[in-house]
Amino acid sequence: QHDLQELGGSLEQTPFWRAIGLSSCHGVVQVMDEGCTPHSRIWCILEIYIAMFELEGKGFEVLARIQEGTQTYGGERVSAGPALRTADGVEHIKPEGGLFPEEIAWKGVRVEVQQAQATRPEDKRRILLAIAQAPESDSEPPTEHPRYAEVNGKVQSLFRGAAIYSYALNGNLEGLCGLLEHSSEGVGYRSSDGSTPVYVAAQHGHTE
Repeated sequence: QHDLQELGGSLEQTPFWRAIGLSSCHGVVQVMDEGCTPHSRIWCILEIYIAMFELEGKGFEVLARIQEGTQTYGGERVSAGPALRTADGVEHIKPEGGLFPEEIAWKGVRVEVQQAQATRPEDKRRILLAIAQAPESDSEPPTEHPRYAEVNGKVQSLFRGAAIYSYALNGNLEGLCGLLEHSSEGVGYRSSDGSTPVYVAAQHGHTE
């Protein structure tokens, strides 16, 4: 499914685009591992771009899994279970006291679509040209472009609140400042028990 010539030569005619465009499709849900692997693959980036920029009424959501024994709440281990961040930024955490997995949040706020890879270089070239809205006749896509930044910002925003909370919880001042240097978006994030980044930082003695 990675050869555009076999698919009619047009991105709009690929199964990805056509499936997301169906009236019965509400959007894209990407299942994340700890390495945020989907964000490193250009076809997964295309799915995000289609849902968030090309087609109206579609959403992009992220589903992750809290691994057994990786989190605690009230002195007890949090059970394994799903953590979903919806297109409007709402979190649904199944295990009580669970948090969106920090490793995924940390990687999510650093997504750069232009760094995604493809099995076929030609696929990456054409997808990045589409995102940049550049002519397909261009030999190579630009290395940086305002449209890349726009897509990056949309994707990163889904993870910002959880990342800010995690940095505050762990006293990671460098990571926290790195995020807040560019935007204050996400500072009002609340965990599943209603805690804010400021509250959890003070609770754990991170007063700096």
